[in-house]
Amino acid sequence: MSLRSLRSLSMKRLSMRSLLLLSLLALSNTSLAEGGRNYSRIQVSDEMRVETGKVVVDLYYEVLCPDSRSFVVYQLFPAWQRLRDIFTINYIPYGKALTYGDTDKFRFSCQHGPVECQGNTYHACAAKYIEDEDIKLDYIKCMINDNYDPVRAALRCSREMAVDWSAISTCAKGGEGNMLHKLAGDRTHALRPKVTFIPTIELNGEQLYQREVRRYFTRELCKQYQDPVKPAHCISIL
Repeated sequence: MSLRSLRSLSMKRLSMRSLLLLSLLALSNTSLAEGGRNYSRIQVSDEMRVETGKVVVDLYYEVLCPDSRSFVVYQLFPAWQRLRDIFTINYIPYGKALTYGDTDKFRFSCQHGPVECQGNTYHACAAKYIEDEDIKLDYIKCMINDNYDPVRAALRCSREMAVDWSAISTCAKGGEGNMLHKLAGDRTHALRPKVTFIPTIELNGEQLYQREVRRYFTRELCKQYQDPVKPAHCISIL
């Protein structure tokens, strides 16, 4: 298959995922509008910000999961340090959770209990309000290293990263954070194939062979990068 064909196929896949995300957002906003509350600007780490040519990494994770922590610390973070110019990251903190209720306030049952639900919400709010991608990943890594007291972890990491604590805290404690967690759940439940293991990592909308992606993330990332001029680090490992 030619490079032009590969790029065309990649963009078609991204367009399909973008339409799915827009549909989920529309359904959520419609149901909330019926309840008299406007959340039209609330969204999970926005896939619409895809930069042409970059690999889109969708990270489906949960904050108290040892495997999620290991992936962020030992795979995602080192890859970002070396290859940040070839990929973008969407953070979807939800995992094997369940969502209950409608319109007013959603309730959640998370795999590792209520503390994880709270931590997921802080991660979702951080992903929304921290605009600098380097600082965002530093913050996510900082929190997931010790997430058993989400409020303290979020505050500590906000101070270390010098980010706006008030925006993250207000989001996480209110309806906005509740909605962000729900939207993360919508995206997670919409995955095909369905989630069987957390973390699940998609590259350009494809799950590929997950064991390889989790263990050798940098290598798989480089394989998905379609620019004919590969970074030196990719050349060294392919």
